Amino acid sequence: MNAFGGIRILVVDPNSWVQALLADLFRSEGYVVESAINLAGAVSCADVFKPQVLVTNYLLEDGMTGQNLALALRQINQLLGLVFLSKLPKEQLALGSHAESLSGSRYCSAGPDFSVPALLDMVASVLPGVPSK
Repeated sequence: MNAFGGIRILVVDPNSWVQALLADLFRSEGYVVESAINLAGAVSCADVFKPQVLVTNYLLEDGMTGQNLALALRQINQLLGLVFLSKLPKEQLALGSHAESLSGSRYCSAGPDFSVPALLDMVASVLPGVPSK
C-alpha cells in the first residue's frame, strides 16, 4: 500500500472496459475505487461513496459531459479533485463560464499520447490538501 491508501476515487466512463481498466489501475496503486457509467449513476454512487477525486471521461451519455457531472458533485464537495479524460484537445473542452467552479481540475489526453504515469501524477495533484501546479 502506498501513501494514497484509503483515498476514494470515482471513475466515470460510458465504456465499461475503459471504466474497468482505470478502476483496476487505481486499485493497484492503493486507491479505493467505485465506478459508474453515466451521470445519474455517478451522482447516486457519490452520495454514498463520498469520493475525494473524480476521474471522468469528458463526453458522457445522453449529451451530458464530465463538466455537468463535476459541477453536480462540486455542489456536494467543493474540494473534490477533478481529472477529465478526453480524446478532444484541451482547447476544445467547453468549460466556458464554469471554469472558476472547476478550478484546480486537470486534463489528461485519452488520445495517442495517453500516459499512465501522467494520469497517476494528475490524480495525485488534485488530492485535497495538495497545492495545484
